[in-house]
Amino acid sequence: MLRLLALGVAALLLLLLLLLALRPRGVPAGPPELSGDVGAPLGAVADDRSLLRQGAAAFRRGDDATAVRCLHACLSDTSAPLDTRAACKTVLGEMHLVGAGVPKNLTEAWALFQAAADAGDAEAQFNLALLYSAVHAEGDDVFRREALAVL
Repeated sequence: MLRLLALGVAALLLLLLLLLALRPRGVPAGPPELSGDVGAPLGAVADDRSLLRQGAAAFRRGDDATAVRCLHACLSDTSAPLDTRAACKTVLGEMHLVGAGVPKNLTEAWALFQAAADAGDAEAQFNLALLYSAVHAEGDDVFRREALAVL
């Protein structure tokens, strides 16, 4: 029974990693008026979600260094709305989960997803639900049942 549970946990975690790894790259972020000028210097685009858009677009293109730079700038921008910073944490958490441009670190990914989920980011909440459903530790039955209920 324990072996079957371990295989299920491993399969769910691999599925999450596969979904993140197969995320389309090289797809344009959208029309220029929505995505901002990705090649522009940081802060050159006026709207408060431009760093998030630039970072997410760079991550999809596989330009991890630019993505990390934009997302860290987004997190340090205290004038950006809370939901924008939460979305930046979610994308950065995904990068930590797969090791794109940053060291692969499940603990850091988990912490970023948790902080973004606490701020109301739906994608972070979904990612946390997947992680909670895939990882089973003593005393986590309540979190696991909640995660499975969400999925």
